Amino acid sequence: MNIWKGMGTVAALFLIDIKIKEYVEKHVGEDEKDRPVLGGRFYIRKVYNQGIAMNGLEKYPEIVKQISFVLSLSGLVSYLFLLGKRGRYLEKAGMALVAGGAFGNTYERLEKGRVTDYLAIGTKNEKIGRVTFNLADVFIALGTVAGLAGLAGKK
Repeated sequence: MNIWKGMGTVAALFLIDIKIKEYVEKHVGEDEKDRPVLGGRFYIRKVYNQGIAMNGLEKYPEIVKQISFVLSLSGLVSYLFLLGKRGRYLEKAGMALVAGGAFGNTYERLEKGRVTDYLAIGTKNEKIGRVTFNLADVFIALGTVAGLAGLAGKK
């Protein structure tokens, strides 16, 4: 994959995430009851996360912004490095997902001082049901799994 297609992939993932967050901002109230989707498998709600992963480090917003920026940039650099390698398709796909998701959350964190989370898993387990995330988080999680699977498959 050439560098322009690779950057286009990251940009597309970033834009999908940002546009969904903008939609949630406009159409979902903070105190609104959870909206079931996909037959209750997921719920839509609006929650603001000022920290990292379930509000970790929320009392240190500047550190959170710096960590987020550095991790996003290192993910992008790693992805660009991989684009120059033959094969390694699973690693490349994983790093594209990680970079797109990381920049989606970092952009919002730098722009608004917080990240908008809006998805929850429909479950009877109360602890799991309280966890709220966004598409960028899904990209990062799936990208990490794909990247690690690609690395494991190399050996």
